[in-house]
Amino acid sequence: MKRIMSICCLILAGAAVASAQTSIEWDRTFGGTANDGFRSIIATDDGGILAVGLTYSFSANADIYLAKLDAQGDSTWTKTIGGAGRDYGWGICQTNDGGYVITGYTTLAGSGGMDLYLIKIDTGGNVLWSKTYGGEGDEEGRAVCETGDGHLIISGWTESFGAGQKDLYFLKADSAGDTLWTKTFGGEGLDWGTAVCETSDGAYGVGGTIGTTASNNLDLYLLKIHADGTLLWEKNLASSGEIDADFGTGIWPTENGGIVITGYGNDHTLNDAEDIWLIHVDGDGNELWSHRYGEPGNYYDYGCAVSRTSDDGFLICGVTKEPITQKNDLYLVKTDADGNKLWSQVIENSGSQWGSSIAALTGDTFAIAGHTEASGAGRFDGWILKLYAPAAGLDEPENDGHGAFIKMSPNPSRAETNIRFNLLHAARVQLDVVDAAGRRIKTLLDERKQGGEYTVNWNTEMFGSGVYYYVLIVDGETTSRKLVLLN
Repeated sequence: MKRIMSICCLILAGAAVASAQTSIEWDRTFGGTANDGFRSIIATDDGGILAVGLTYSFSANADIYLAKLDAQGDSTWTKTIGGAGRDYGWGICQTNDGGYVITGYTTLAGSGGMDLYLIKIDTGGNVLWSKTYGGEGDEEGRAVCETGDGHLIISGWTESFGAGQKDLYFLKADSAGDTLWTKTFGGEGLDWGTAVCETSDGAYGVGGTIGTTASNNLDLYLLKIHADGTLLWEKNLASSGEIDADFGTGIWPTENGGIVITGYGNDHTLNDAEDIWLIHVDGDGNELWSHRYGEPGNYYDYGCAVSRTSDDGFLICGVTKEPITQKNDLYLVKTDADGNKLWSQVIENSGSQWGSSIAALTGDTFAIAGHTEASGAGRFDGWILKLYAPAAGLDEPENDGHGAFIKMSPNPSRAETNIRFNLLHAARVQLDVVDAAGRRIKTLLDERKQGGEYTVNWNTEMFGSGVYYYVLIVDGETTSRKLVLLN
């Protein structure tokens, strides 16, 4: 583990060297004289970045806060969305039409104090429509994702419906925000969903936390849901102590319907405080591996979000807290494909900061969003940074350098071959097969996909022996791989 200090003069120069593992290309703060921060960040189809969160600087109450940046970190636009009440932005995704959908909560409309809020905006941040969902109690949306069929799935929590004090709330809506169905999950305690994804087999993965009334413990909660809303399986993942609190915070889909989830909990193994947790399950919910990470001593370490990396490993962003001063610093953990830690890094400023969300950009660069009190106008300001984090053990010929990599097997092939590619962020994807003369003979895929792993099967029996090429186009950037057929 290495620590770095983000020194003001280096930031003004445009880059602060972090270590041999990472380097900060740039960082930016947003906000006014009050508290502001970001909760979610995505890579956008135009090569930029969009973050959502909240601001107290530009409203008497909290408003949703948006910041759009280009690849160089220059601000394209900022927006606030809200009314007379409180409005809070938690999650965001880009949709197939190029716009964006935000989820969070609002206190302005509806029958309860807080209602789950869903907002569609265009590429300039202008509101196209907004919807509220809920009952007599409070509701909140924490994460949103567009599915392959163009619908929207939202995870959060509800106090109006379900069996407990607070239940995980899962909603599916069409592209106009009209409800298709809603589901609640959990028990009699406090349960909520904080992360959502579409899995590679077309189901939905949800991560969060579930409370157990018998022991007053909180467990990391992982569910897989069929596209029609039927629960396929659910897992309560608990630490070993008698009094424990485990939280699921970030999720990523893997091959064959599997899921990786990150979070944190008190395991009493690395130290007496919280540790980051990373768990991989297969498509049926069977645990493949589980790892804990943390600073030595009584540090509090929180995993907030996870992204796949181009070497098939994972990068976790979160927070480490020094137990005496209670100062928070951005914390990064890089693992291999089996969750074994390759390195960890603390990025320090003069004040506290928090890394809430991570998005893979091109190559081995990532954007992180959160808040910082090191600089800016307010006590806490919205914080976005871009860093370079090279993947350890990278197999260079398979990496296309544009946020995806491609593998194929078998190669050479006789009857069929499987093409596996990993998108590090949502993108428009086209996968073609061309012959040695450069003529396209087959289009295997042409659609927008969310970040995650995908496998495409090609039956080659009707094609003659020879050399062919796969051509993968991701948001206009092209890479190709050679395939030999022995038919």
